[in-house]
Amino acid sequence: MIERCAECLTRWCCREEELKDEYFRAKIQYGIQSTLEFLYKFVFLFVIAVLLDRCMDFAIFIGLFFLLRFYAGGHHSKTSIGCLLSMILIELIALGGMTIEIPVKVQMAGFLTAGVILVWLAPCDTPNNPIVDPQNRKTKKWGTVLCILTYFILMILWSHNRNVFFMAGVLETISVLIGKWNVDRIRNSYSK
Repeated sequence: MIERCAECLTRWCCREEELKDEYFRAKIQYGIQSTLEFLYKFVFLFVIAVLLDRCMDFAIFIGLFFLLRFYAGGHHSKTSIGCLLSMILIELIALGGMTIEIPVKVQMAGFLTAGVILVWLAPCDTPNNPIVDPQNRKTKKWGTVLCILTYFILMILWSHNRNVFFMAGVLETISVLIGKWNVDRIRNSYSK
């Protein structure tokens, strides 16, 4: 369904003569399809947050999680439905975890442990999109470091709900660990 919508939108966007190049059209279609998939997943997750009356916690968590994920990478599902189900699970764990009273020292120690693991493993390659450019890898590594440091400083300063930072860091670390495990498993199966 989304693929067909992206195809129609691409035809509409690329109706000019100078936009007839197939490679360029494929890139446009991929961008449109990715955007549509992101939007439907985001709307679905936002509806869940509305139903749970946790819109502000959701907005803060998803912003922190996606920013960290942009730099650190992580596990990617093979299908769009698998991705949506994974994100629903992450959202429910995060919103549920934010309601639990976790001592500040445990939050800080847990977040720092997750941060060290993320900095050590990031950026996480995916089987279909490995990071081959050394400069891109370095930029993503430093982006991960800056996110972790910024989040830690904000955890110290923002006493309202530190759990949102803790949950974003821990859940992204789990995603990176699963992603690394999958990549290593696939590489090992090819080397046999």
